[in-house]
Amino acid sequence: VAPLLAWASRTRTQSAPALAVWLLLERFDRERSSALVASAIDGVASADALQGKAVVHPSVVDAIALLERRKPGRLETIHPQSPKGRAAVGSALARAYRGLGGMRDERTDA
Repeated sequence: VAPLLAWASRTRTQSAPALAVWLLLERFDRERSSALVASAIDGVASADALQGKAVVHPSVVDAIALLERRKPGRLETIHPQSPKGRAAVGSALARAYRGLGGMRDERTDA
């Protein structure tokens, strides 16, 4: 796992797959700070924009959603600065809570 983690840490701001791996492997390394996660999301969002991609890679959104599932409320502290970064976090929030039965105000039993 160490070589994979080293690669992901080194290239997380340029590569969507690296960012996804970096986020998913935090349990084997250490919990990522909110500022570090936001910065990495912005880095990938700008790299994707330079390549002409309209949205952040779905694997990144899935990995961010997993962070929220692991520790609910975590994404409330992650504030990317780029519009695409903010959209990725918003998509991840929606995906995380749809996977758990919907957001509180979407459920009929709340």
